[in-house]
Amino acid sequence: MKLTSTQNPRVKQIRKLMRLKKERRRQALFIVEGAQETAMAVESGWNIEALLFDPDEPLTSTALKVVQETPAAARMPVNRKIAAYLSDRPNAPELIAVVECRRLQPPQTADVGSFFLLLDHPRDPGNVGSIVRSADAMGIDAVGLSGDAVDIYAPKTTRAAMGSLFCVPTFHLTNADAARRWIRKLKSGQPDLRVVGTDPRAAKPVDEIDWTVPAVAVIGNERKGMSAELAEMCDAAASIPMRGSAESLNSAVSASIVMYEAQRQRLRATSS
Repeated sequence: MKLTSTQNPRVKQIRKLMRLKKERRRQALFIVEGAQETAMAVESGWNIEALLFDPDEPLTSTALKVVQETPAAARMPVNRKIAAYLSDRPNAPELIAVVECRRLQPPQTADVGSFFLLLDHPRDPGNVGSIVRSADAMGIDAVGLSGDAVDIYAPKTTRAAMGSLFCVPTFHLTNADAARRWIRKLKSGQPDLRVVGTDPRAAKPVDEIDWTVPAVAVIGNERKGMSAELAEMCDAAASIPMRGSAESLNSAVSASIVMYEAQRQRLRATSS
């Protein structure tokens, strides 16, 4: 039966997931909007707890395939009014999925080709989502969030990630001590691993860092930069040269530049 009322208890529950971090944590569920993003969740093996769509509206081939592959018990027919009520987008998407959260643990080992990103106290959900998307494009092994960080399952984060959240392992280290233990663990099995922090005051530019070794790149907070605690854990610091009048770069831009440079060096090393 198609749901048509915004007062329906199930609709109210999903709306809470869209808006409240505590509800996402309590229920261990989050919301994904869009056919392509939902398709990537299904392809990557994430569990779809509920799939909302309007059966009376024509669906694209991608959306139709997702609906057909979703168990009947998880399909939730709704009208466009409900979709618009729940959606964070100007135009309601074809599909809205309720997806089970994953509590991913940080990688415990590193090999000779490992490359990880560690975001220091990231507070902007759009930046974090964009970084995850770039990490997916660059083939990064995992993205970690350290300290008081944005909710990786917030709607703005998942929207900016454009489905890449389902392809890149993403984990959270609660504080500097947890980050220190993680780095120590990686180095115990891979002594060549280097931790490189981004710092606009660093003397060495990012392209003079050797990124061909296993590495953790630390990206500072959007406003405050890299914390003193994480800076102490770094083996080196790198700056991104700027010629204009801007004082700093957006953290998503900084992370993308670092990832690109690392991949550029690694591709050159393997082809020579």
